[in-house]
Order: sequence, then structure tokens, then C-alpha cells
Amino acid sequence: MSLKQQVLKGGTALVVRQGLGMLLSLISVLLITRTIGRTAFGTYATVLGLFGYLVLVGQLGMGVYVVRRQEDTSERELNIIFTLLLVIGLVLGGGAALLSPLIATWIHNPAVAPVGVVMFVGLPMQIVLGLSTALQDRQMNYQRVAFIDLVGQALYVVVAVPLAFLHFGVWSVVAGWWVQLLWSAVMYLRAGQWRPRVIWDRAEMERLVRYGVAYSSSLWVWQLRSLVNPVVVARLLGPDAVAVVSLTMRIVDILAFAKGVAWRVAVAALGRLQNNAGQMVTAIERGMQMQVLAVGIPMVGFTCVAPFVIERLFGPHWAAVTTLFPFVAMGVLANSLFNLHSSALYVLKHNWQVTIFHVVHVVLFAGSALILVPRLGVVGYGWAEVAALPSYAVVHLILVRYLPGVRLVLPLIWTTGLALALFFPLVGWPAFIPALVAAVLPYSWRGLMNLLRSMREGRYGTAAG
Repeated sequence: MSLKQQVLKGGTALVVRQGLGMLLSLISVLLITRTIGRTAFGTYATVLGLFGYLVLVGQLGMGVYVVRRQEDTSERELNIIFTLLLVIGLVLGGGAALLSPLIATWIHNPAVAPVGVVMFVGLPMQIVLGLSTALQDRQMNYQRVAFIDLVGQALYVVVAVPLAFLHFGVWSVVAGWWVQLLWSAVMYLRAGQWRPRVIWDRAEMERLVRYGVAYSSSLWVWQLRSLVNPVVVARLLGPDAVAVVSLTMRIVDILAFAKGVAWRVAVAALGRLQNNAGQMVTAIERGMQMQVLAVGIPMVGFTCVAPFVIERLFGPHWAAVTTLFPFVAMGVLANSLFNLHSSALYVLKHNWQVTIFHVVHVVLFAGSALILVPRLGVVGYGWAEVAALPSYAVVHLILVRYLPGVRLVLPLIWTTGLALALFFPLVGWPAFIPALVAAVLPYSWRGLMNLLRSMREGRYGTAAG
């Protein structure tokens, strides 16, 4: 099977999985948030946000190391990686569990302490699980990955929703989360072609740590933005505000599922194109166009009905989500435009240049949030997303130093029109004028026709221009 066929087949499996997962996630969020309330959901979201960042740090980029290597990783090396990740997970998980009471005190939410202890003890399992997932991605076995992830998400719903109706509060989602984690651990272990064993090799581990720090440091910096909600918003506004931001982000993530699929497939696919600059440029350009449309159109569709949907489905206490949604959605849409920039730079081993972009972005975002959240409330988080947008110019300027043929004009036109249309709930029908102008431009039509033709013919083609 050719690379193109593998990418299309695997990408289709992930899209189907994400589509069904989107439906399950929407159902679970709707039922759980209405039942357990903002405060309990905000407590869970706070711990989950901290947990997610620690997982990223603990995995040390070993998943990407396995996926993008030219040669297969030996069983011995896999076991050394497993041992390294297990040790890191035990240290991070144990430390976070012990510090949970201090974290709860600092953000003025005592409920975070017991929830943190129960969830953080699962950190070693989640960190090690990344290695098993990477082995499946390495083989582009996305159908199996899709099945495991989708069933795990269904189990979360089956467990969490009934417990929520039985008034278990925050513990309903914690129980669902644990069942999903255990299912994934068992199934990925069965799906793998190796059995984990502890092998201690200090010299090899030092080499892996050096690689991991060089690769992961940029991601560690980027994901600092994920701590703004569980740290900045939690301390300044409390768990109810954390819940509003978290629900908004969840809705945006559901609508923008194509972005995550593109990142996952791109790491494997671009890695095999890294010796052909022309094909990489074409793949990036086509990818930008497809991502902007795949992410932007569903979000604009949702923003048209958001004022009616949010309050009727989730209740009047969640009305702030409607106001915050356009800002968060615009940030994700802008990120989808430049998502493949970072993928390509990672593949070309320009990790530190990506780190520069991430530092600029996080400083703008987190710094603006610290200033705006206490003054504007939860919408200050949204304006911080706007303040961070100029950082994307940095990653584009870095990329064109190494791939000077990448053209940005067409997807940027589409992104601008769609981004402004997101603000329909706040400014009314004039928000759609830029999108309509972008739609009728002859340049846009030529680009769209070329994109559709290349997708229909199963080729990358050349970018419109």
C-alpha cells in the first residue's frame, strides 16, 4: 500500500472515530454538566487540566521518537523507553498526588485535593500508554486505534452519566475517566507486538532524555497555555468560571476534531516526505486549505445557533459560553491554519525554532490573561486568545526559511472570513460580510476547485495561485 493510500485510509478511520467520538462527547457533556453543575465540573476540569500537562511532560516525546524513526525500534529499546517512562510517571504522579492539598489551597477550591489524589495516581499508566499508542501510529494502524479510543469513550459515557444522575457529583466523571483509562491500557497492551519488561540502561536512557528534552521542550512551553484555565482562571475567578471556559473549549474541540486528526497523520506522513521539499510544500499547502475549511465551517455553523442551543441544552447558567465561544473558536481556527507548520519543522528537526514561536505565543496569551481576566471576567480569557494571534507570524517566517515555497494567501483569506463570521452572536449579520467577500473572490474559487480536484483524483496537486 502506498503512503498516500495509507494516509487516506488511516485518516478516514480517524475521522470516522472522531466523528462518532464527537457525538458521544457532546451527549456526555450535555448530560453531565446539567446534572453535576458548574462547580463540580469546574473542579474536575481543573484537575484534568493539570493532569494533561503532566502527561505531556512525562511522555518526553518518546511517542514521536518511535513514530518518526526511519528504522523500527527494537524490543530491547522499547523496554528501555518503557522503564524510563514508568519511572517518570511514578515520580510525577506521586509528587502531584502529595501536592494536591497545596494546589487546592492555592486556588481556593478544597474539592481539588481528593479528586487530584485519585486521578494523579493514574499518571504512570497514562504516560506509559503513549508508547503503545505510538506503536500503532507507527504502523498507521488507525482502524485499531479508532476502535480502542471510541469504545473507551463510550465506556466513559456509560459509567459517568448514570452516576451523575445518581448524584455522585464530580466522582461520576472521575469514575468514568478511570474506566476509560483502564480499558485503553488493557487493549493497547493486547494490540502491541511486544510485552513490556523493565530494562535499566543508564547510558541509553541519558541519550533518550537528551532527545526528549530537545523535542519536548517546545511542546512543554506550548502546553503552558493549557494551564491558564486551571491555574489563572481557577485562582482569580473560581471553579464556576473554570467550568465555563472548559465547556467552551470542549465544544470547540468537538467541532475542530479534524485538526487533531491532521496533526496525528502529519507526523507520520511528513516524516516520509522529508527528503522531498517540493512534496512537503504541496502537502502543507493542501493541508492548510483543508484544515481551515474542515475546522472553520462547522464552527461558523455552530455560532449561528449558539445563542439558542447553549441555554436550551445546557441551561441559563451556561450563557457565558455563547459570549466566549467566538474568541476561543477563532484561536483554534488560527492554530489550524499553522498546525502543519509546526509538524513540518519537527520533521525537519528544527525543534528549537518551534520553541521560539511557542514562547512568544504563551507569553502573549498567559500575560494577557493575567491582565484581562481579573478586569473583564471570563471573557478576558477570550481576549487573551486574540492578543496571542500575532505569534503565528513568527512560525510562518521560520518555516519559509527552510521551505520558501509555502504560500499562505489563499488559506489566510478563508481564515479571516470565517474567523470574523464567528462573532455573529455579538455583532449580528454584518459579521458574515468578510466571509461572503472571500467566497466570491475569483482567486478563492480557483483555489477551491483545485483543492476539490486534487482530492477527487487522489493526488496532492499544486497550490492555487
